[in-house]
Amino acid sequence: MRNGRQPVDVNENQLFGKAREHWMDYSANKFNKGHMSEQEVAAFARESLSDGGKKLDMTSTFLREYGTKDLATFDFLKDLTVLELGSNLIGAKGAKYIATSKTLTNLATLNLFYNDIGNEGAKYI
Repeated sequence: MRNGRQPVDVNENQLFGKAREHWMDYSANKFNKGHMSEQEVAAFARESLSDGGKKLDMTSTFLREYGTKDLATFDFLKDLTVLELGSNLIGAKGAKYIATSKTLTNLATLNLFYNDIGNEGAKYI
C-alpha cells in the first residue's frame, strides 16, 4: 500500500485482450472491409518515408495482413533499411509477406511489436 491506496489487481491478459478487441473493431470500421486499399497503403507509405527513402514508420496504421502484402511489393521501398510496423495486427501471414519480399531486401531494422505474429510468424523473420 502506497500513499494510503490499495494496489490494483489487474489481469494483464484480460486487460490487453479487451484493448485488442476494441482495436480490431476500430480497425474494421476505419477502412472498408477492414483494411486499406493498395492505393491507400502506397499513398500513406510515400508520405511516411524519411531519411531519403531509407526509413518508413507505419506504426498504428491498421495495415493488417492485406496491407502488409501490398507494402512488401512496392518498388519505391527497395532502398528501405528501417521499417516500423508496430500495432498493425499483421499476423503470421503479414510477417511471411515481409520476410519473403523481393523488395524489402535491405532491411536492417524491423519493428513488429503488437502484431500477433505468434511462433509461426516469428519463424519467417
